[in-house]
Amino acid sequence: MKIWISNAQQINEAELRRDTEFKLMQSSFMQDQDKFNRSFNDIVEYFQTVSKKKLQDLIVQQREDFSKMVAKNDVIAFSAYRSASQSLSSGTIVHFDKVWTNIGNGYNPNTGIFTAPRTGLYHFTSVVMSGHNSIILRLFLNDSIKSMIYVFDEYDTSSFDVLLSLEKSDTILIKSNGNYIVNSSGVNYISFSGYIIK
Repeated sequence: MKIWISNAQQINEAELRRDTEFKLMQSSFMQDQDKFNRSFNDIVEYFQTVSKKKLQDLIVQQREDFSKMVAKNDVIAFSAYRSASQSLSSGTIVHFDKVWTNIGNGYNPNTGIFTAPRTGLYHFTSVVMSGHNSIILRLFLNDSIKSMIYVFDEYDTSSFDVLLSLEKSDTILIKSNGNYIVNSSGVNYISFSGYIIK
């Protein structure tokens, strides 16, 4: 009988030890899992930070590269139009008040004047339409007349098409030679464009 009790106690103690070991193992596993989770979260956060920084660096680099590319190519081009007719007196600048393109920001739609951002050879074109009378318009380089058009019939069109060598800050504009109306509307009858060739 004593042997059986002794064996039962040993089994009971072994089971207790086993339960204790199991609980210790379970606790250790939970701690390891917690450490792993924290470590994993730290790694994810690190890579998110690094990735975000790399993405920001990439964006900055792309902007710098684009700016260098534009500066290297010296792209200058504009194309503007009038959205409505304009009454002109002698010496009045034709305002092409709406802009399709203005790379280099040389054209000012508030004044109708193109100012050369840099020295170079430029090509300029303009299409104009008369109102209910004939019109005479002149294209100026600074204060010098470079071209003139005369539109004889009402609601007729004519154009400027010139190549000019400009120095930086030279201005190009179109002025009226008398009291006229240039015709335009929502279909943009008249336009003024230019770009640098070299």
